[in-house]
Amino acid sequence: MVKKITKNHAKRRAKKKIKGSRGFVGLLIFASVIIITILGYNWIEGYYDGFEIAVVERIVDGDTILLANGERVRLIGIDAPEIGEPGAAEATEFVESLIPPGTTIWLERSGNNRDRFGRLRRYVWLGRAKNPEDEQEREANTLNELLVSNGHAVRVNIGN
Repeated sequence: MVKKITKNHAKRRAKKKIKGSRGFVGLLIFASVIIITILGYNWIEGYYDGFEIAVVERIVDGDTILLANGERVRLIGIDAPEIGEPGAAEATEFVESLIPPGTTIWLERSGNNRDRFGRLRRYVWLGRAKNPEDEQEREANTLNELLVSNGHAVRVNIGN
């Protein structure tokens, strides 16, 4: 016996298909929102490929930077003259010429997160690093290395 499909039956089947696809579309939208929220949160918090993205508020001295979020950053591996010492003004001016207030910088963590004064310890990249392990790229693009190569700081190894 062949069952006859009525118009009402066909409409009910079409509604079920639409209703079923709504569930899938809803699930897809929900998953997309979750993924975008997670990625967006990381971007808002300022992280990119293991680097922290930050904005310069002002230069404190040749090896310390104040960020727009209120954190202070101490450059890892170098020592520049302190305020009042010979060469301090030149080191500070050099840093200000490379990263004036409002500049976006990339911060790379290495070793201890903070120094004894509570400052973040970081390598400061002037642009997004393509290969942070490449010594030539590091020398050309980190503020730490540029201060040393231009005679405004000396290399030091203080803690990790």
